[in-house]
Amino acid sequence: MIRTTMKSLSTTGTKILKIVHLICAVSWLGGAAAMMLLIACMPEDGANEIHAYTTALKHIDDWLIIGGANGCVLTGLIYGICTKWGFFRHRWIVLKWVLTIFMMASGTFIMGPLVNGNAAHPADLAFYLAPDGEFGQSITTIVRWGLLQISLLIIVFAISVIKPRKSR
Repeated sequence: MIRTTMKSLSTTGTKILKIVHLICAVSWLGGAAAMMLLIACMPEDGANEIHAYTTALKHIDDWLIIGGANGCVLTGLIYGICTKWGFFRHRWIVLKWVLTIFMMASGTFIMGPLVNGNAAHPADLAFYLAPDGEFGQSITTIVRWGLLQISLLIIVFAISVIKPRKSR
């Protein structure tokens, strides 16, 4: 019987992985919080200014949130493969994966298209000023899902710190 095993990370390698994982997680959560703050400060009139805010939201999403989320998944995969933590050894790790996949899917299929769509109208400035229009509905949806994402990210952070030790 041929047995293949992945080499475990050294102590130094594990610490570097943890640092990178934490930087990615902070980027994801910080980007989400920054987006909510930017939306809260967005002017209600002045289409050019609103377009500038939506462009800033898109950049935060593209660089901080997407980069942080993908970094968390990549470092999480390395953790699962190259450390003692594994993928299914503890229920709290399984829960982190489920929440992460849910947040990435909702970000990709619900929030992302709205954020990108809002920034895609520089020539149609009336888009930003129409009362009860598509833009307003889009922002409302982004805020609702954004607050849910922030809440779930905080839960994932808490789970990571508390690490309930019940093995599967």
